[in-house]
Amino acid sequence: GTTGANIRHRPEAQWLVDASWARVSELGDLNKGPWVGFSDNFIADIDQWQHIFDSDDPIKEKWPRGLKEKMTPLQRSLVLLAVRTDQTIKGLQQIIDAKLGKEFLEPPSFNLDAVYADSNNCTPLIFVLSSGADPMAELIRLATKVDMLERKAAVSLGQGQGPKAEAAIKEGKEQGMWVILQNCHLSVSWMPRLEAIVEELDPEKLAPEFRLWLSAMPSNEFPVSVLQNGSKMTVEPPKGLKSNLLRAYTGIEEEWFNEAGAVSKDCQKSFRKMLFGLFFFHALIQERCNFGPLGWNIQYQFSEQDRQICADQLKIFLQESDPIIPYKALCYTCSECNYGGRGTGAGDRVP
Repeated sequence: GTTGANIRHRPEAQWLVDASWARVSELGDLNKGPWVGFSDNFIADIDQWQHIFDSDDPIKEKWPRGLKEKMTPLQRSLVLLAVRTDQTIKGLQQIIDAKLGKEFLEPPSFNLDAVYADSNNCTPLIFVLSSGADPMAELIRLATKVDMLERKAAVSLGQGQGPKAEAAIKEGKEQGMWVILQNCHLSVSWMPRLEAIVEELDPEKLAPEFRLWLSAMPSNEFPVSVLQNGSKMTVEPPKGLKSNLLRAYTGIEEEWFNEAGAVSKDCQKSFRKMLFGLFFFHALIQERCNFGPLGWNIQYQFSEQDRQICADQLKIFLQESDPIIPYKALCYTCSECNYGGRGTGAGDRVP
């Protein structure tokens, strides 16, 4: 928007809309620093500014009169707001980078180990889910690490699953097990009972190893008291190829990675190369979901479990077939079964 100040006459340029010119005019009214004569110079350099307007990445282009080098990140973002509104977010990111650092632009990796270390046996651990996110693979990894894989009970809630969940909690409290209740938002009628169970948890009567893990999409029916008393974790799909690859590699068990392909140096080298290719492929197809029908005709929910299954199969096939790489078998299990099995749209499958 603009401040409502008097706006100069707009130059004859079809690409320059009234709103953009109004912002340019108001920046010129500041009349300090790089803004002195800004609107008049803008008119004189209108052809160069059109080049900035038409550019795919205007931030990297050379600006008229060396303005970009003379301006602060905040001032550059104001110019982007005026000339290329769609690039304003990139301008704001440059401000954050300059003032706070890049670490404030990249979401931290999901660290379930730290959450578990701070937990206790009477505080529910709650995963607040978003579409496409699945914390189970990370939870299984942690359970394996702390030797609780064989001492867990998982119940996917839904119609008629309430009694099973309650029985699992009772057994878990007595024997020191992990109880994992998935998709709590699908069992609205059982939520009051869950609230009562959580309120009755007594640390003195519970086995120290007991943990209650809950997962749910955002829902108004989820008990408020459980949310208030629990440790909440937001689980979102990674955004961008870099973030996706980073999460994939940080989720690998070091022992599993070092053992994979250890039968020979060539096998280990091939495994690590192909593992990167698999992780990159997974990140790429997930990013395509952000482009609507241009990416996929149908919004598929490719999960981290798909990626992990393919990684496990890659490890097994390479070790059993060394020194031969079974490309056909790997291609079939990965593209036709694990990932391709989700692809039902005719336009999404390559013949």
